[in-house]
Amino acid sequence: MPSEKPAADGDVAETRSLARRASEAALLARSDVLLAKPWHGLAAGCIAGASGVIIGHAFDTAKVRAQVSSGGGSSSSSHQPPKSLLSLYRGILPPLLTTGAVRSMYFGVYETLKPLTSTAMKRPTTELSVVFVAGALTGLIVAPVTAPVQRLKLVQQVEGGSVREVWKRLMATGASSLFRGLGLHTVLETIGSGCYLLAYAATKKAVASERGAAPGAGSASAAEEPLSIRVACGMVAGCCGWISIYPLDVLRSRVMSVGSEAAVAGSTAGTAGLSGLVATAVRETYASGGILAFYRGLGFTLLRAAPVAGTVLPVYDVSKVWFAELGA
Repeated sequence: MPSEKPAADGDVAETRSLARRASEAALLARSDVLLAKPWHGLAAGCIAGASGVIIGHAFDTAKVRAQVSSGGGSSSSSHQPPKSLLSLYRGILPPLLTTGAVRSMYFGVYETLKPLTSTAMKRPTTELSVVFVAGALTGLIVAPVTAPVQRLKLVQQVEGGSVREVWKRLMATGASSLFRGLGLHTVLETIGSGCYLLAYAATKKAVASERGAAPGAGSASAAEEPLSIRVACGMVAGCCGWISIYPLDVLRSRVMSVGSEAAVAGSTAGTAGLSGLVATAVRETYASGGILAFYRGLGFTLLRAAPVAGTVLPVYDVSKVWFAELGA
């Protein structure tokens, strides 16, 4: 009789594990069907975006400082190690105040475009090509909204100062300064958004196939995806998305982080047009360290991308369910 106790304990543990997985699956399944009102998705996107900023901003600051450095022994403040953890959160206010709203818009645009893209391409919404095209179009549409925020953030991260001070410095050269590098930013966001969402969908399909589920089979397969699986897929997708566009991000940081009028006159803004800005940024980057300079700061980016991407989508799912269950 005593030999039956371990087996019973094992049955209890297995039952608890199955119950936990069923609870996670039910949560994820409800996230796809409980969205009764548009503001639920918008509010969930706001919370998800803010959580991503809080988790990833310190890594983002370290990445930007590495990208714009010359790679030499300069004593510039942007090349020095951070004096404190708080210094890595310099420039967090603009994205914290705006990323939630932008993320809400992003999710809204993507969910609107996905069925339209599916109809135009005559393929199901779960098709990877549909996911990529809808994601790329979403990045294209959202880019003009995010460009000024990105500009403010980059200048503040590199040059320092309050948001008001950075705003005054940029506006001293005209309102168009806020949109410096818009073309490059748009190209990056278009490619990056498509690759990120494609990687997320492809990873989920691969995991579903390994687990014996039919990928893209609708709500039934979605219900079989535990929350931990979505977190892991988000982390993989975040890293893949950044690797696909990282050289462009290095160029964007150089083009958009130039702040004062004097710096603009003496750097990449001295050449008219987007092609001139990018060409000058390419020359400056290559001169600072060759091909490897286009991947400077990649480690910081991947350290940031994994937890941020692994947080945003699960938080979005959970928040969406919570708002829907309020019944408001």
